[in-house]
Amino acid sequence: FTVFRFRFGPFPVEVHFGHLLINAFVAYSFVSYPTSTVWPAVILNDPTNPRRAMTFGLVLAGWMALISLSVFAHELGHAITARLFGSRPSIHFVGLGGLTVYPDGGSFEWWKQALITLSGPAAGLLFGVLAGLLALVGGSSLPDGVRYFAVCIFQANLFWTVLNLLPISSFDGGRLTELFMTRFLGRNGFLIAQLVALAFAAGLLFLAFLSHQMLLGIVVLMMTGRTIGNISAFQR
Repeated sequence: FTVFRFRFGPFPVEVHFGHLLINAFVAYSFVSYPTSTVWPAVILNDPTNPRRAMTFGLVLAGWMALISLSVFAHELGHAITARLFGSRPSIHFVGLGGLTVYPDGGSFEWWKQALITLSGPAAGLLFGVLAGLLALVGGSSLPDGVRYFAVCIFQANLFWTVLNLLPISSFDGGRLTELFMTRFLGRNGFLIAQLVALAFAAGLLFLAFLSHQMLLGIVVLMMTGRTIGNISAFQR
């Protein structure tokens, strides 16, 4: 269900409870296992530090903000491009990510759909690069918290951009694969795109298993379920 609504320029925005819940869980997983020897890990790894509880709370809130801002930058990229093509989209924070909804159902020409799809990863990557430049230029002159989160924003958005462009169903890369395969190979192109998605998902699941990345494995399994559903619908 929707927790609250607001507008960002011409775009209505809705934040769903599921996003806040999963966001908090993911943020907690990052904060609970600090591995570096600088702030905030140097405080979080010391149970006797009087600032540990406050630092934990600040970093948890920071990670929740980081995830939501990264999602917003990504969805805003989709929404701005769709707006340029005459649509009036809205942005929804759902689950771990977001969703840009088009009142016309997103019935654009295929090349416009491709540009709208690419605009999301491009906007997220730009957000990450700007944060990375802030950390690089500011260096040690920045407060510890600012430098830490600037680096985290860069790393998180770089990782998500690469992952999201893989040809896996429900990722932007999967949507692009479906668009191009269907455009040039017709109906059978859609099925080929799903088979490609299954192959990449299997490889990514294997990597997630080897690296003990449970969250990544769960996300890929969810996307694999979507792929299997697409194949079932194709065969009807």
